[in-house]
Amino acid sequence: MRRLLVLVAVVAASPVPAAHAVVGGTAIPIRSAPWTVFVRQTISGGFLQCTGSVLDALHVVTAAHCVFDQSGNRASITSLSIRAGISNFASATDGDAEQDRGVSSLRVPSQYSWSTSTAADDVAVLALSAPLDLSGPDVQAVALPASGVYQPHTAVALAGFGRQNVTSAPNGALYWYTGTTDDPETCGGFSNTVIPDADAVAFCVESPTSAVCTGDSGAGLVTTTGTPTLIGITSAGRPGCDTGSAGVYTYVGAPEILKFIQGNDAAPTAPRDSGGATVDVTWNGTLSVGNTLTCASSGWDGQPTLAYQFVNATTDDVLQQSAKPTYLLRASDAGSSIYCRVLATNAGGTGALRTDATGTVAGPSAVGITTVAPRSAARGRTVAVRVIVHTGPGLSGKFGVCVAPPVNVGARVCTSEVVDDGSYGGFPFTLGVRIKPSAPLGVAKLAVTAFAGVSRAASTAALRVTG
Repeated sequence: MRRLLVLVAVVAASPVPAAHAVVGGTAIPIRSAPWTVFVRQTISGGFLQCTGSVLDALHVVTAAHCVFDQSGNRASITSLSIRAGISNFASATDGDAEQDRGVSSLRVPSQYSWSTSTAADDVAVLALSAPLDLSGPDVQAVALPASGVYQPHTAVALAGFGRQNVTSAPNGALYWYTGTTDDPETCGGFSNTVIPDADAVAFCVESPTSAVCTGDSGAGLVTTTGTPTLIGITSAGRPGCDTGSAGVYTYVGAPEILKFIQGNDAAPTAPRDSGGATVDVTWNGTLSVGNTLTCASSGWDGQPTLAYQFVNATTDDVLQQSAKPTYLLRASDAGSSIYCRVLATNAGGTGALRTDATGTVAGPSAVGITTVAPRSAARGRTVAVRVIVHTGPGLSGKFGVCVAPPVNVGARVCTSEVVDDGSYGGFPFTLGVRIKPSAPLGVAKLAVTAFAGVSRAASTAALRVTG
C-alpha cells in the first residue's frame, strides 16, 4: 500500500524563509477565493499550518486532522486560530483586509479516527471567538452543495497556503490550482486507506500539472462553473507532492458529511466496505452480442440499497444504470469491454465498487432456420407450420418465429419464448396459419423470419392452396 501524506505543514517559530509555491499552482489575491482562511495550531517550537473555508461569520470548516497534533492528541481550543482576508500568511499584502480570530469550540465527527496517513470523515468545524465581517470582498462565505451522488470527471479547483515539496518551508502565499475528479473507486492508480473502502465520503482529484502539498490540508475544493461551491475538503496527498499525483478529499456532498457540517452530530453513516464487500460480473456461454451480463454485490455495511451501472471500459460511458442487475449486450457493444459498478446507497450517502472489465464482446451468433410446412392446405382451414430455430452460444432474450403468407392467402402469425439460461441449439416452434376461404388456388410463398435475442434470420417455404 502506498501511504499518503497528511498535508499539515510544521513551521518553525523563526521567520519563514522564501520557498516555492504549491506544486503547479498560481499565486492569487485573497479576493479570488475570499472564503479561504489560514488555520494555525500553536505547538512547542512552532505551529502546524492548514487551510480552511468560511462557512458563515462564526464558523470555518477544515480537515479533522488539522485539530490534532503530530502525536494524535486533540488540540486545545486556545492553541487554534484563523486568519481571514489574507493573500500571504507570512507577510502583509497591500489591499488585504486581515481578520484574526480565535476558536471558541470545535466539532469532529465521532467516526473520525486520527491517522498518520489518511482517514475517512476528515472534517472539522471551528466555532470562532467573534464573528467575521463578511461585508467586504476579502472575506466571504463559500456556498455548500445540495446532498447527492458524487460526480466523477468534474472540473474543480482549490486555493491553499501549502508549499511545493515536503523539504521546503512555505513562503506564505495563497495558490490556486485546478484538477478533475476521479472515478469514485479510484485514486490516481495507487491505493490508500480511504479509497475505495469509504468512497461514499471521500474521493480523489488529479491534475497533470499540479498537486496538493503540506499546508493545503483543509483547503476547500470548489466547482469551477457558476457560483464556487464547496464539494471537497483536502485530506491527504502523495508523499513528495509529485506533479500529477492524486489527492484525497472529504466529500462534502455526502449526507453524512454535509449534515455534520450543518450541525448534526448524529448524521447517518454512509455505506462502508469494511473488508467484506464484493462485486462480480458473470455471463453464460460466449461473451457476445445478445448475451446477458449479470452483476452481483454483497457484504456492505450500513444496509444500503443497490443499483448497478454497466460501463464501457474504454469510453467510461454508462450504458445502463438501474436496480436491475442484468444487462443485455447490444450490437453497439461489439468490440468493446464492459465493467459493472455497484452503487450502495443509504441515508448517509452512496458508496461504489466496480469489477474488472470483461474481455472483448464478440458480435452476435448467427441464427439458422429449418421450416417444415405441409405441401398443401385447403381453403378455410388452419394448417400447422413447424419451424426450428438454430442458435449458437451467447444469445439470450426473446426467441421466436413469424410466418407471413401473402395477404390474400392469410394473416401473419408469430410466437416466442424467453430464453435467458444460456441454452442454445435447436428451438422448435409450431404456428397455426389459417388459409382464407377466398385464397387463390395454387402455390403460395410463406415468408419465415426467426429471431433469437439480437440475431435475426429469414427464409421462405412453399404451400399449395387447394379447394
